[in-house]
Amino acid sequence: MVLVFCFAVGVVSALIHIWWLTGLAVLAALATAADIWRVVRRRPTDDAS
Repeated sequence: MVLVFCFAVGVVSALIHIWWLTGLAVLAALATAADIWRVVRRRPTDDAS
């Protein structure tokens, strides 16, 4: 019974880590996309002026 409990705790902690890392990766990708979007959107105005 203890082994099953330890296994369940390990699986849950692994899932939490995977969710956490996935969330961080998504946030980093969104921040990078926002920066690229800002640069791309700003460039035509700089060329026009």
